[in-house]
Amino acid sequence: MILYHGTSADFKSVKLSRCRTGTYFGKGFYLTTSLEQAERRAQLKSELTGSAPRVIAYQFDESLLSESRLKVLRFEMLSAQWVQFVYRNREDPAFWHDYDLVIGPVADDDLRLQFKRVRERQIDISELTEQIGDRTSDIQYCFCTKAAIKYLKRL
Repeated sequence: MILYHGTSADFKSVKLSRCRTGTYFGKGFYLTTSLEQAERRAQLKSELTGSAPRVIAYQFDESLLSESRLKVLRFEMLSAQWVQFVYRNREDPAFWHDYDLVIGPVADDDLRLQFKRVRERQIDISELTEQIGDRTSDIQYCFCTKAAIKYLKRL
């Protein structure tokens, strides 16, 4: 499968040390199955940094997902478990997971606002879960370890 990374940075190899904490699936290298999502992300990064937007494509062998080489957490859709996992990654600095790869929906701007409402105690996690319902979303892949990243081939 082809995965895309939207950025404004120019780099040759993925370095986890350069990845941010407090992100949706934890610290890791994020890619998406959607070229359009990667292009939007690259444009946003470009506007923030003043550098040119770029989308980098990677090849990833999907068969690895059914093997036991990587510890994978997969969310098929937005769910209570997804909300709780994402919220803990974003809001709890002490939270850490040991997955090599996390796969699931991309949070949209509305969900970012809803997380803020949870943080400010305007709603709780169960109310947020009810509100997100059956939304569809692009899928993102977070490569959280060197063990996972070694299976990415830059195209």
